Amino acid sequence: MALKPDLVIGWASGTSPSERDALKRLGFPLLLLAPRKLTDIPRALNLIGKLAGTTPVAQRAAQAFIEARDRLQSAYARRRPLRVFYELSDSPLYTVGGPQIISQVIRLCGGRNVFSELGKLAPVVTRAAVLARKPQVILIGSYRGAASALGAWKRWSWLSAVKHHNLFIVPGDILGRATPRLLTGAARVCRDLALARKRIYTSKP
Repeated sequence: MALKPDLVIGWASGTSPSERDALKRLGFPLLLLAPRKLTDIPRALNLIGKLAGTTPVAQRAAQAFIEARDRLQSAYARRRPLRVFYELSDSPLYTVGGPQIISQVIRLCGGRNVFSELGKLAPVVTRAAVLARKPQVILIGSYRGAASALGAWKRWSWLSAVKHHNLFIVPGDILGRATPRLLTGAARVCRDLALARKRIYTSKP
């Protein structure tokens, strides 16, 4: 209130209804953003630039994002597809559903989220359900205990992701936020999937 902002920008899924109502009662203009697709990020940048009066800066940032995304797509999206499981946490076992932007990152890199048919952003799944989908790659977002969680999958030695050592910790903090930095995490995922393909398709029987 003391700063008297001209605009308040919030994260739609991370701003509670009570917080929204409080801001509106105080008379602050509120913009809630909810990027679900990679194409939503440059749109959000341009919108913020327009509202902030920094359109040229925003347009350059949006164009830079589009060009970086297109480079990744051109390099990786048409490669041999891999079945990918993305783990957000292990207890309970959270993953990403089809609407989550991380699922789009996996697709950008030529992977297929094994739980893409689920409509929730972050559904809880069972280990049995993961094993039934036979992922060729397991990605775990970096969090406290991620290394231990990654190691827990090694007990299923028959699983392709384990057999070919395709267990990776990726920058969850970056991937979990739909900002321009998302492509930094996406580039890491693309490199990991490229390595996974090499391990699977060039390994000896």
